[in-house]
Amino acid sequence: MGSDDLALRPATADDARALAAVHVAARTAGGIPTPHSEDEVLAWVRGWPAADAVWVAEDDTGAVGYARWTPTWLDDLYVRPDRWRRGVGTALLGLVQAHLPEGFGLYVFAVNRRAREFYARHGFVEVARHPGDHNPEGLAEVELTWPDRWPVGGI
Repeated sequence: MGSDDLALRPATADDARALAAVHVAARTAGGIPTPHSEDEVLAWVRGWPAADAVWVAEDDTGAVGYARWTPTWLDDLYVRPDRWRRGVGTALLGLVQAHLPEGFGLYVFAVNRRAREFYARHGFVEVARHPGDHNPEGLAEVELTWPDRWPVGGI
């Protein structure tokens, strides 16, 4: 597999350490505080509910991104910083959209301009803003949905 070749596959328990590393690296590079140690993040990843869908994007360097979702919500989509703007996020988001064609919602930190612009380019619309009093980062969040006709009240 060449460095520009990307494979998407369901994650396994063996991917936990790599997914935790992607999570921490992406948040750190994006200026999003990570109030947990790497070991705490790894324990969190290992504890994801079996009902969640988790897919990993990988190339010949290993895991370069992942997406985790439920039937109505995209919980996580992170890409390793050295692979930003190379189609990994778009590939993962397309996968989620294919699995959830009726639509879904997500939260993004208001300060994360890069992510807000990414989702806007892919047809997501802002439906609400929330203060940072319910997340450990203490950051305001923007609630987005796709597609814009998706009923927000159904979540």
